[in-house]
Amino acid sequence: MIDRTVFGWYGFSFEHPADWGPTLISGNREEGYVRLASAGHLGCQIRWKRAGSKPDLPSRLRPYFARLERDTRKRRQSFDSESKLEHGRLLYRWSGLAQGRGALFFSEACSRVFFLEAFGRRSDSLMPAFRPIAASFKSANREEPEIWSLLGLSLRFPHGLKIERKTLLAGRTHLVLTAKGARIEADRWGFAEQLIAKHGLEGWARAALGLQSTVVAAESPGLRFDSKTRLGVPISALVNHDVGQNQLTLVKVISKLDGWRPEWEWFL
Repeated sequence: MIDRTVFGWYGFSFEHPADWGPTLISGNREEGYVRLASAGHLGCQIRWKRAGSKPDLPSRLRPYFARLERDTRKRRQSFDSESKLEHGRLLYRWSGLAQGRGALFFSEACSRVFFLEAFGRRSDSLMPAFRPIAASFKSANREEPEIWSLLGLSLRFPHGLKIERKTLLAGRTHLVLTAKGARIEADRWGFAEQLIAKHGLEGWARAALGLQSTVVAAESPGLRFDSKTRLGVPISALVNHDVGQNQLTLVKVISKLDGWRPEWEWFL
């Protein structure tokens, strides 16, 4: 059985093989693109765009097929494609220089159109890769919390955040997210056992969070830090040590609003 993990971004999420990782992330809540790939030839990609109402899905798909066919003909290769509507989704497949199998659909929950596609070589079997990705896809509405999950960092925040900055490294995943009246920093650090052995959990966390003069409390399942900025704005942080994954996850929030005080329920 293939180990699977969750990718979550701007209010949508889906499961993918655990050995796939993001190679390109661009855009914002209104419109964007994400590509995930394995060490081999298989991967998936998703595009999204805000739409005021349910669009004509076939008219959205035709330009995509036309571009793929044009690129394939330039290389003097054959191209074929097909599509069908099924349960509100336009399912499609294409084969040219490579091949893809995907779904085009409108989410009423968030008023966005999504292209969700698995891709690979012409000789690859894509249905086993595409089926669980498509079946697990979810999009949150404005009242639901949103999953932000990639490269070992997996959190669930209130709706409405946007990415200000991201750093995606092998040993660390770092996101800075903002909302009206709140700034959130989320970190995933690998090699937790080694870091704790060298610095101790509280000492390492204080340095990583930049919070030396703080009140610290032990809570299940980690540590809580409370402090204030120089202007008196509350700072609160949670630090979780995941022994099984040998990683540390930190969430630091700067906000005067009670609704943004971090909770352990944010950790997935």
